[in-house]
Amino acid sequence: MKILKYSFVILSVSMVANIAMASATFTLRPDQWGISGQSDIPAGKTIKTVEVVKERFATQNFYNYYANTPQTIPCTDCKFNVELYKKVSNNNWNKVGTVKNIQMKQRGYFYNNTSEGPGTYYLSIKRNGFTVYTTILIWEWFVQDKIQ
Repeated sequence: MKILKYSFVILSVSMVANIAMASATFTLRPDQWGISGQSDIPAGKTIKTVEVVKERFATQNFYNYYANTPQTIPCTDCKFNVELYKKVSNNNWNKVGTVKNIQMKQRGYFYNNTSEGPGTYYLSIKRNGFTVYTTILIWEWFVQDKIQ
């Protein structure tokens, strides 16, 4: 019974943290290069990361560090599509880059002038291909070079 109670507490804390992250805007300090996170991606759903304020020019990239499902641990064949969005006005966003079929231990780059400049960005991440399972993804998003 204790395990069930602890599991419920951990689940509740995780849900609150996930909701808080989804609606937050994060400004990078000069010594920060980007953010990393763990996301639960339900089958057929797209998740949105925290919004990040970028202050310096750099080519952004996304790294799939680790993925698994209840059926496949680790899921080296799980593929993800990642889209980069840039804020253009108060509530308007433009998609400025896409990387497709990113598997575990792979990095995808957002190459174009629109994604390299300063601004506010977020990522949307979706599992590519059919699955009935929620996929756990541990990722890194390189936004800009850090200043030493």
